[in-house]
Amino acid sequence: MSKLNSKETLKLKKFSLIPILEGLDIYLNFSIITFLSYFFLPHIDNRASLIVMTCVVLLSFFSRLFVMTIIKVFQNLEKKIRSNIFFICSLFYIIPIFLLNEFLTISLIIFSLCRLLTGICLSCVHFSELTSKDFKNESNYFIKYSLLFIFGLILGNFIFLIVDDLLSIEQMNNWGWKIVYFCLFVMSLIIAFITKIKFKSIFFDFKSLNEIEESNTSLKLVPNILKNIFILLPLFVFLIFSSNYWLPRFANPENMQFLDFNLILIFLIVLMNIFVFPLINLIGRKRSNNFLSTSVIFVSLILFLFEYTSSYSIEMLKFFVAIVSSFSLSIYFLNMPKIKEINPADLIKVHNSFFLIIFFIVPLLFYYFINYSISYNVIYLLTGLIFLISFLSGKYVK
Repeated sequence: MSKLNSKETLKLKKFSLIPILEGLDIYLNFSIITFLSYFFLPHIDNRASLIVMTCVVLLSFFSRLFVMTIIKVFQNLEKKIRSNIFFICSLFYIIPIFLLNEFLTISLIIFSLCRLLTGICLSCVHFSELTSKDFKNESNYFIKYSLLFIFGLILGNFIFLIVDDLLSIEQMNNWGWKIVYFCLFVMSLIIAFITKIKFKSIFFDFKSLNEIEESNTSLKLVPNILKNIFILLPLFVFLIFSSNYWLPRFANPENMQFLDFNLILIFLIVLMNIFVFPLINLIGRKRSNNFLSTSVIFVSLILFLFEYTSSYSIEMLKFFVAIVSSFSLSIYFLNMPKIKEINPADLIKVHNSFFLIIFFIVPLLFYYFINYSISYNVIYLLTGLIFLISFLSGKYVK
């Protein structure tokens, strides 16, 4: 098992800036959902419009499922589409700035298409990344990806706080949210120029990518999804953090304190990964995986038996979720070296399957948080069950 090389981990490579843009995209889009719902759905009940706009924003998760279909469609084109991926993304960020509330239906359709195309675009470049030489020679890719993704979330948090502080609620509802998209547009252009100057621009080679999909052996998709199902927990935490500005205010009053995932908990996840991952990496993938999984299952089922009524119990639950999320990322990193040896097309399917699951469950969970109170015992129980499913699936997937 290779050791964590700090110098190699910190080294900037061709695809290193992609997770930063992803983190920015997720945080900034989820942070302005209330303003988007006011702009695009002014005549719909406020709480219902929040769920609808959450689904629209999550279309970038749903569309990732179709990346293989897109590759097949474009395989007969020229070898490469000569356009930097970040320039393409910047196009989908600049278009919403020109949408008008006088044409709500058309504007909403165009905005939805931008979210769909953003997801397809990012997924295609991930596929290009998985087939590149940089990826094959990158021993610490997955932990670097996660840390840069979280950095993008934190950067998005600071950008939103500045914009929100400068503008009133009325201004944000009417046009201020477009400044967020202008920031995404500028950031994608900056990243595009950095990659163009420091590295060669990132192009799509659809023909060679399709050949890779057809030439390699297939991966057992469902067992590998179940084996890594715990990764949904940190992904959900990141979305809650991105919705921290508005979700606690619109949720059931009993859920407000739990849904207030602040920056400290995100930093806790980062620190735990930095210090824990090298340690468990030295111990070994199989033993560390078994130990962390069984520990989370055991502790979750014990905590499920207690009754929680005080505010301290809520803070303890949030601390528990943050710790388990950091463990989940670490186990996911440990599983990845095993998976990355197989067909990149299958790996991207596994990766995109988690985004598809998030697309379906997050709006339902947000609806539940808004209308019903959370049972903290159930959260402990579900956490234990998720890791139990993963642990048992790991015995099947070799």
